[in-house]
Amino acid sequence: MIGSSLFSLYGFLIGALPVGIMNLGIVFINIYYLVKLSRDHTQEG
Repeated sequence: MIGSSLFSLYGFLIGALPVGIMNLGIVFINIYYLVKLSRDHTQEG
């Protein structure tokens, strides 16, 4: 997640909007699945 965040920032800084937007989307997808896994883990115990 850190890598895609940094690569998204890099994409925006060099003006490559498709790169920045795509990696920003990947960041949000990763956050979604991390929250989902965290909630599933806490409900098991």
